[in-house]
Amino acid sequence: MLLFASIDRDTIGPASVREAVERMETNTKRQNLQMAAALIDIVDVLRDNDIPVITYKGPVVASRAYGDISLRRFVDLDVLVAPADRRQAIETLEAAGYERRKRYKHLSEVVLEHPETGTVIDLHTDAVPDDIPVSLPFGELYERRTRVDIGGQAVPALSLEDAVMVHAVHGSKHCWYRGEWLLAVTALIRQSKDLGALFGHLRANGCERMALCALIITHRLFGADYPESMYDVVERESSEWESATATAAQFTQWITRPEWVTDDRSHLEGLRAQLRLCPSVRTKVRFFLDTVTKPQEADREFVSLPDIVSPLYRIVRPVRLLYRYRESLNRG
Repeated sequence: MLLFASIDRDTIGPASVREAVERMETNTKRQNLQMAAALIDIVDVLRDNDIPVITYKGPVVASRAYGDISLRRFVDLDVLVAPADRRQAIETLEAAGYERRKRYKHLSEVVLEHPETGTVIDLHTDAVPDDIPVSLPFGELYERRTRVDIGGQAVPALSLEDAVMVHAVHGSKHCWYRGEWLLAVTALIRQSKDLGALFGHLRANGCERMALCALIITHRLFGADYPESMYDVVERESSEWESATATAAQFTQWITRPEWVTDDRSHLEGLRAQLRLCPSVRTKVRFFLDTVTKPQEADREFVSLPDIVSPLYRIVRPVRLLYRYRESLNRG
């Protein structure tokens, strides 16, 4: 949608192609407005039951980054509640007609879907996956929250600094394989009126290199200028800039090589690149250990264990990873 909004429609091929683009744009706008209305209802339902909530991703980042919720495609709605409110939030949403579909423990996430409207909610109790060495307690995020307008009504959302941090973590975890994530983070950073405070916040939470990586890749791929005064708050000779630059170069190569997504060798290189974005030895060690030992859905699919011995999945995971990547490891 961003691409089509930025070019002259008359330059889009034959009339049949332009008509197809316009139909897709119309359908996306309609769907996004419906999803925004659903998010407003979800916030109201949780608030009426005294459950503090923060919204992010989806229509919220579209409105903040681009000023138009129709310029970003999304298929679900992400809401964040305190871990202590998780059970009550699920029961409240179930009472509102939603049904529980899945739970991703390693993502601190429960997926619910409305059987009639098809609206999907990703209910989170942590803004970042628990294998990422970044601590963002809900209480602190809620104290710093702001409000963002989506379709004519404001909803509680992450502060600008926290939004940059959360989206930078998300993009880095997935090696920035979607260009829109890069543009969104860059747009959010450029909205900051105090880059010193923003990067100080990122640095204090171990996310400075991740945000810098997004800026550098966006500059290389799309020619986007760096924010004014950025070099006043980030030294180009610093280890943060050097690590972000080296990692950005690697990610840029992968983004332009589609087959890397299914290449096991690239997955191992991706882990090494993500380790470079960790700011200290301690966080590197924690990230590596969490990555190779914390169970995920694929580990449970690899072998089914009774609940009583579920802690053994911490052994199953490294064994499964060694089995999967054995050939890539042997190649060096």
